[in-house]
Amino acid sequence: MEWCREMKEQKLEEVCSKYITQLTESIEAQRKYKKKPPIIMLSGGVDSMILGAIAKTVYGEVISLTVAGKNTPDIQVARKTAYHLGIENIIIQVSYNEIMKGLESAKGRNIKNVFSLLFYLMFQSAFKKYPVKHFDLLQGDGADSLLGSTSSF
Repeated sequence: MEWCREMKEQKLEEVCSKYITQLTESIEAQRKYKKKPPIIMLSGGVDSMILGAIAKTVYGEVISLTVAGKNTPDIQVARKTAYHLGIENIIIQVSYNEIMKGLESAKGRNIKNVFSLLFYLMFQSAFKKYPVKHFDLLQGDGADSLLGSTSSF
């Protein structure tokens, strides 16, 4: 029975290694600013936590951003997740009114769905508070499809 358990563990390690390799290759193929590590969009959820752990392993020192509404539980979960991952976490709080003020600027953009619109509006407001340029942002959205998603700003 011992050999059976060892065989299962080896296969799990092989599967995880293959997943990490595929995810890293996909991220690298999509990245625009490769001279510096990407920034991780950290919500505290499972997808962003796993992506954060992989990014920490692959890139070393990484920074995570949490963009959330004011006084939402996501902030505490993201802080705790960042602490356990050993990565810096920058919290940017965005209000409903700030998001609504940016709605007009979304017109004419290539925004295909409501999630993308909300993502655009939240980050537009967030980057007015925390101005950063020329970086790749990794997010767990789409991680169920194995590849996650990468945006460049």
